[in-house]
Amino acid sequence: MAMRDALLVIHIICVAAWLGANLVLAFAGPMAVNADASARRWWAEVRGKMGKIYYNIAGILILITGVILVIDSNSIEFSSMFISIGFLAVIIGALLGIFVFGPGSREIVSAIDSGDRDKEHAVNNRLTTMGIIDTLVMVLAIVAMVGHWGL
Repeated sequence: MAMRDALLVIHIICVAAWLGANLVLAFAGPMAVNADASARRWWAEVRGKMGKIYYNIAGILILITGVILVIDSNSIEFSSMFISIGFLAVIIGALLGIFVFGPGSREIVSAIDSGDRDKEHAVNNRLTTMGIIDTLVMVLAIVAMVGHWGL
């Protein structure tokens, strides 16, 4: 297998990991809402750890492999629209992780610990909305990449 092919496989696996995790969170999250406090707390902690570890690894590998693929290409430039969209997707995902998902997961744990179900539901709703946005951004980036928009 050529180096380019190996990098592309890693790139695609990491994009699939990111998008797949978003879909799992969207599917399983609503089920956790009606669970007992210890299960809800566990779920919030898992979501927080995913934001801290899992998504960071996927995002960093997407970024590194994408940059190397562009550098190694004779026909793709960093100024191509689909490359810009890809960078933007990784940046948006990172910002959401740092400023929304990480703090939101901690807020949920705190709300559960204090018995504040209203705050817990409000933060869960905010994270769900932001998760939908992150997923749509990822899908847009995938469509742009497949279509080589602007090339």
